[in-house]
Amino acid sequence: MRPKPQEEINKIVELYDTGLSAYSVGQMVGLCHSTVDKHLRRKGLMRPKSEAAKEAYKTREHHWNWRGGKCKTNRGYVYVLLPNEKKRLSSTALLGRYILEHIYVWEKVHGKQLPIGMVIHHLNGIKDDNRIENLIALKRGEHHKLAEPYKKRIKELEEEIRELKKSKELP
Repeated sequence: MRPKPQEEINKIVELYDTGLSAYSVGQMVGLCHSTVDKHLRRKGLMRPKSEAAKEAYKTREHHWNWRGGKCKTNRGYVYVLLPNEKKRLSSTALLGRYILEHIYVWEKVHGKQLPIGMVIHHLNGIKDDNRIENLIALKRGEHHKLAEPYKKRIKELEEEIRELKKSKELP
Protein backbone atom coordinates (compact mmCIF):
# COMPACT_ATOMS: atom_id res chain seq x y z
CA MET A 1 0.00 0.00 0.00
CA ARG A 2 1.34 3.41 -1.01
CA PRO A 3 1.98 5.87 1.87
CA LYS A 4 -0.17 8.98 2.19
CA PRO A 5 1.23 12.00 0.31
CA GLN A 6 2.21 13.90 3.47
CA GLU A 7 3.98 10.86 4.90
CA GLU A 8 5.82 10.44 1.57
CA ILE A 9 6.89 14.10 1.56
CA ASN A 10 8.09 13.82 5.17
CA LYS A 11 10.16 10.75 4.23
CA ILE A 12 11.64 12.63 1.25
CA VAL A 13 12.61 15.58 3.46
CA GLU A 14 14.06 13.29 6.12
CA LEU A 15 16.24 11.42 3.59
CA TYR A 16 17.30 14.62 1.82
CA ASP A 17 18.34 16.18 5.15
CA THR A 18 20.81 13.31 5.65
CA GLY A 19 22.78 14.66 2.66
CA LEU A 20 21.47 12.36 -0.07
CA SER A 21 20.85 13.76 -3.54
CA ALA A 22 17.33 14.17 -4.89
CA TYR A 23 18.13 11.37 -7.34
CA SER A 24 19.17 8.99 -4.54
CA VAL A 25 16.11 9.91 -2.48
CA GLY A 26 13.90 9.25 -5.51
CA GLN A 27 15.40 5.78 -5.94
CA MET A 28 14.83 4.98 -2.28
CA VAL A 29 11.19 6.07 -2.18
CA GLY A 30 10.33 4.85 -5.68
CA LEU A 31 9.79 8.25 -7.29
CA CYS A 32 11.35 10.06 -10.22
CA HIS A 33 13.99 12.57 -9.10
CA SER A 34 12.01 15.39 -10.75
CA THR A 35 9.07 14.60 -8.45
CA VAL A 36 11.40 14.68 -5.46
CA ASP A 37 12.80 18.02 -6.72
CA LYS A 38 9.27 19.40 -6.98
CA HIS A 39 8.41 18.45 -3.39
CA LEU A 40 11.68 19.85 -2.06
CA ARG A 41 11.28 23.14 -3.97
CA ARG A 42 7.76 23.56 -2.56
CA LYS A 43 9.23 23.19 0.94
CA GLY A 44 12.10 25.56 0.05
CA LEU A 45 14.69 22.89 0.81
CA MET A 46 16.57 22.41 -2.48
CA ARG A 47 20.33 22.67 -2.03
CA PRO A 48 22.31 24.37 -4.78
CA LYS A 49 24.03 22.06 -7.24
CA SER A 50 27.28 20.75 -5.94
CA GLU A 51 30.46 22.35 -7.21
CA ALA A 52 31.34 19.04 -8.85
CA ALA A 53 28.07 19.02 -10.79
CA LYS A 54 28.52 22.66 -11.82
CA GLU A 55 32.06 21.90 -13.00
CA ALA A 56 30.96 18.77 -14.88
CA TYR A 57 28.51 20.74 -17.03
CA LYS A 58 30.67 23.83 -17.43
CA THR A 59 30.79 23.36 -21.22
CA ARG A 60 28.03 21.98 -23.40
CA GLU A 61 30.31 19.18 -24.61
CA HIS A 62 30.29 17.70 -21.11
CA HIS A 63 26.50 17.75 -20.73
CA TRP A 64 24.80 14.34 -20.77
CA ASN A 65 22.46 15.41 -23.61
CA TRP A 66 25.16 16.83 -25.93
CA ARG A 67 24.87 15.44 -29.46
CA GLY A 68 27.83 17.12 -31.09
CA GLY A 69 25.98 20.33 -31.95
CA LYS A 70 23.65 18.63 -34.43
CA CYS A 71 19.99 17.78 -34.35
CA LYS A 72 17.69 16.31 -37.00
CA THR A 73 14.18 17.56 -37.73
CA ASN A 74 11.23 15.26 -38.20
CA ARG A 75 11.34 16.22 -41.90
CA GLY A 76 14.88 14.85 -42.26
CA TYR A 77 16.89 18.09 -42.33
CA VAL A 78 19.92 18.59 -40.08
CA TYR A 79 20.51 21.65 -37.89
CA VAL A 80 24.03 22.52 -36.67
CA LEU A 81 25.13 24.86 -33.90
CA LEU A 82 26.60 28.10 -35.24
CA PRO A 83 30.29 27.96 -34.30
CA ASN A 84 31.22 31.17 -32.44
CA GLU A 85 29.50 33.39 -34.97
CA LYS A 86 27.16 36.25 -34.36
CA LYS A 87 23.53 35.24 -34.26
CA ARG A 88 21.91 36.04 -37.60
CA LEU A 89 19.01 38.43 -37.27
CA SER A 90 16.66 37.13 -39.92
CA SER A 91 16.58 33.73 -41.51
CA THR A 92 14.07 30.93 -41.78
CA ALA A 93 17.08 28.63 -41.55
CA LEU A 94 17.63 29.47 -37.87
CA LEU A 95 16.41 27.65 -34.81
CA GLY A 96 17.85 29.61 -31.90
CA ARG A 97 21.62 29.39 -32.38
CA TYR A 98 21.21 26.47 -34.81
CA ILE A 99 21.10 26.79 -38.60
CA LEU A 100 20.08 24.31 -41.30
CA GLU A 101 23.27 22.50 -42.22
CA HIS A 102 22.74 22.58 -45.99
CA ILE A 103 22.35 26.38 -45.93
CA TYR A 104 25.37 26.76 -43.64
CA VAL A 105 27.54 24.60 -45.94
CA TRP A 106 26.46 26.50 -49.06
CA GLU A 107 27.06 29.89 -47.41
CA LYS A 108 30.52 28.89 -46.12
CA VAL A 109 31.64 27.71 -49.57
CA HIS A 110 30.23 30.76 -51.40
CA GLY A 111 31.25 33.27 -48.74
CA LYS A 112 27.87 35.03 -48.60
CA GLN A 113 24.40 34.61 -47.17
CA LEU A 114 21.77 32.83 -49.22
CA PRO A 115 19.91 35.56 -51.17
CA ILE A 116 16.27 36.19 -50.32
CA GLY A 117 13.91 34.13 -52.46
CA MET A 118 16.48 31.38 -52.98
CA VAL A 119 16.43 27.85 -51.58
CA ILE A 120 19.04 25.12 -51.41
CA HIS A 121 18.13 21.99 -53.33
CA HIS A 122 19.59 18.54 -52.59
CA LEU A 123 20.32 17.11 -56.04
CA ASN A 124 20.03 13.48 -54.95
CA GLY A 125 16.91 14.15 -52.86
CA ILE A 126 18.53 12.99 -49.61
CA LYS A 127 17.88 15.76 -47.10
CA ASP A 128 20.77 14.97 -44.78
CA ASP A 129 23.39 14.58 -47.55
CA ASN A 130 24.92 18.04 -47.21
CA ARG A 131 28.04 17.62 -49.33
CA ILE A 132 28.60 20.77 -51.42
CA GLU A 133 28.48 18.77 -54.68
CA ASN A 134 24.94 17.73 -53.74
CA LEU A 135 23.72 21.28 -53.07
CA ILE A 136 22.51 23.91 -55.53
CA ALA A 137 20.88 27.30 -54.90
CA LEU A 138 17.72 27.90 -56.91
CA LYS A 139 14.89 30.41 -57.00
CA ARG A 140 11.90 29.04 -55.17
CA GLY A 141 9.89 28.55 -58.41
CA GLU A 142 12.75 26.79 -60.19
CA HIS A 143 13.12 24.42 -57.27
CA HIS A 144 9.67 22.95 -57.82
CA LYS A 145 10.22 22.62 -61.58
CA LEU A 146 13.55 20.86 -61.03
CA ALA A 147 12.13 18.53 -58.41
CA GLU A 148 9.24 17.24 -60.56
CA PRO A 149 11.30 15.03 -62.93
CA TYR A 150 13.12 13.56 -59.94
CA LYS A 151 9.85 12.85 -58.14
CA LYS A 152 8.49 11.14 -61.27
CA ARG A 153 11.63 9.00 -61.61
CA ILE A 154 11.56 8.10 -57.92
CA LYS A 155 7.94 6.93 -58.23
CA GLU A 156 8.89 4.82 -61.26
CA LEU A 157 11.79 3.23 -59.36
CA GLU A 158 9.63 2.59 -56.30
CA GLU A 159 7.05 0.84 -58.49
CA GLU A 160 9.81 -1.22 -60.10
CA ILE A 161 11.05 -2.26 -56.63
CA ARG A 162 7.52 -3.29 -55.60
CA GLU A 163 7.19 -5.43 -58.74
CA LEU A 164 10.56 -7.08 -58.13
CA LYS A 165 9.59 -7.87 -54.55
CA LYS A 166 6.31 -9.38 -55.72
CA SER A 167 8.05 -11.54 -58.34
CA LYS A 168 10.58 -12.69 -55.74
CA GLU A 169 7.79 -13.83 -53.41
CA LEU A 170 6.23 -16.08 -56.06
CA PRO A 171 7.64 -19.62 -56.37
